[in-house]
Amino acid sequence: MPLKLKSGSVLSFLIISVIILSALSVAIYVGLGKLGLVTQNSSEEIAGSKFQKEKILRSYDFKDSKGKKKNFVVINKSESSGVPIADAYITDKSFSQTNAVKIEELSGDTNLGYAASGVNSLGSRLVISISPGDKNKVLMVEITVGDTSTITLIDENGKTVSVSVVDNILKSVENKCKCSFVFDSWKGNDKFLVNVPTQNNGKYRATVSSETGQLIDGVEKI
Repeated sequence: MPLKLKSGSVLSFLIISVIILSALSVAIYVGLGKLGLVTQNSSEEIAGSKFQKEKILRSYDFKDSKGKKKNFVVINKSESSGVPIADAYITDKSFSQTNAVKIEELSGDTNLGYAASGVNSLGSRLVISISPGDKNKVLMVEITVGDTSTITLIDENGKTVSVSVVDNILKSVENKCKCSFVFDSWKGNDKFLVNVPTQNNGKYRATVSSETGQLIDGVEKI
């Protein structure tokens, strides 16, 4: 005669079966993980894949030529006498470290860290601007601390186009001034203007190619 279970016994049996199956599933998953047959993402690994908010000195979001959202970020790597030593990256909209491209020419830089930290003494400033249009985008990064100015051009993927914009302008103004350099505006899709204020000789303006960093038609006095 077949054995009959009461309704309460059936429920208990089902609960015990679920518990046993769950325990077996966990054991199998862990075992496969140890063998490297499955990927295990801990919460620490997920959190560690992004730049920490408290380390970001400045971020600039933009869309590349394909409409993909990206970020230019300045990261506080360390400090020297209270001044941030910064690294710069192009990363995705989620601030992923895994997908980030480090910009070597703008990394390990105290001037970048100082300008990005928001300290306004000594005339420090950090200006970041993206080229218009649908062509491959170029980021213009102007760093000024005191009497020192640099302008670096970076493409949308983090490749450096030019670090010589300021040097190219200086060759044109020769010894006419101890000049400062101020990004003005974009002129079309592949050129931008830089103002060159001087103490004694008025103002100059340079038109720069964003594709090469070279001047177009020299420097004009304005």
